[in-house]
Amino acid sequence: MLWIEERNQARPRVSLALRMDCFSVHFPAIAPRQRSRAGWPERRLCPPCHNRRMAQQETRTFRKHWLYTATAPGGRRAQGVVQASDARQALEVIGREFPQLGNVRILNMASDLLPLEEAARQRFGVPPDEVTPQQWADLAASLVAEMEQQGPGGLAQGLRQTAARHRPLLLGLGVALALALYRQWPWWVALLAALGMAAPFAACALAWRHVLQHRQGLCAALAGDAMGLQESLQALTDAALRRPWVPGLREMAWELAFYSACMTARYQGVAAARAELLEHPCRPEAGAGGADAASRQPLGIFEYLLPARAGDFATAAAVLEGMLAAAPDRPEWLMDLAITRERLGQFDEARRLLARVNTQELPPFIAMYEQGIRGLLALDDARHADFGQAVALLTAACRTALEWTQRNPVFWWSAISFACELSLALARNGQPQAARRALATVRRLAPQCVDARRLEIIRAEVEPALPPAPAAGAAA
Repeated sequence: MLWIEERNQARPRVSLALRMDCFSVHFPAIAPRQRSRAGWPERRLCPPCHNRRMAQQETRTFRKHWLYTATAPGGRRAQGVVQASDARQALEVIGREFPQLGNVRILNMASDLLPLEEAARQRFGVPPDEVTPQQWADLAASLVAEMEQQGPGGLAQGLRQTAARHRPLLLGLGVALALALYRQWPWWVALLAALGMAAPFAACALAWRHVLQHRQGLCAALAGDAMGLQESLQALTDAALRRPWVPGLREMAWELAFYSACMTARYQGVAAARAELLEHPCRPEAGAGGADAASRQPLGIFEYLLPARAGDFATAAAVLEGMLAAAPDRPEWLMDLAITRERLGQFDEARRLLARVNTQELPPFIAMYEQGIRGLLALDDARHADFGQAVALLTAACRTALEWTQRNPVFWWSAISFACELSLALARNGQPQAARRALATVRRLAPQCVDARRLEIIRAEVEPALPPAPAAGAAA
């Protein structure tokens, strides 16, 4: 099942490795990504709307800063920051100020991105109203480079991110430590400064051990290893209860609890899985997310993800409809509902939902799902079937999903789902050998990523029953 994976902000990234060229999956090996800044534009574009007077006016109208990337003339990459009340207005500002830019994408919704106002305070030590246009341009370039060129997670990378995140604090404590040593202040002043500088790095190192446990749990869930998943889940849950002050522990434990519940739903039903999640000690409090429609659900977004993973698309669609009634402009929920409608055979309704989504407002890891959904429509809708287009769209979606697995392993579920659907598209497009190769690479992991009925259809068409072997007498 192709479902949009929402990432936790507080959880460091972990990764699994793969090879795209021949759909060969190496699981769970780790492979570093190469970093390169080639292709970045020499001139960073940022609209001249950040003077002091306009900033003050926009602050009074509750405007916020929006980070964007775009393609400049000649194929160069561009990025910048604009002020607007919402993402749609930000796109209008960019189109008005820079009509030469194309393929504009708003990045604020990326879950691993700090609010730009907070990022500016940490970077420059001044309120957003006092940040200069050049500083906004430099901040945009660095944030985009970090998001798009960041490789797989590791302890060293986590320490670097910690240093960047706490740069003002570390600089201040470093100055205090230097002054204490130079002017021979009391020894405890230097000790406190040193301990303050070491504290963020110690917390990062402590959290990394639990990140490894989280990764092991995800690997076990993907491989269908219930015992391994339960061991990792229990270890993270115990750690979260013992050390509530460590950031991200409860979120990681809660995520593993969801994948454990998916296994329960597969064998015992959705009701048993839902009860399991409701009793988990790391479950977020209902209403903790404020006015968000998901926060008013006992299980948040898992209220519809759980039945969807179990193949109960009617229930998932009903829950999503209720959530969208309270928040009709949530693009990720519109896309999830489009998937459920497609699975229920309501193809026109799925297309109508997709038409309401502006992919430019979505982070890149969610925008790729539009290709996947349109590929499914071209694959399953007999009235508008185009198997060649389905192959092209699903190939692109699969490639993007596989790339994102190197940032967060939860994208493995989507990548494997895309690969299974691609094998079906290849089979219907008259490419049986390629279809079998595509399915063979993910056969072992597919039962955890695709609902049973859909997987049965895929296997029946991609791997048809072989003709019976001739009898011995007939052979003679």
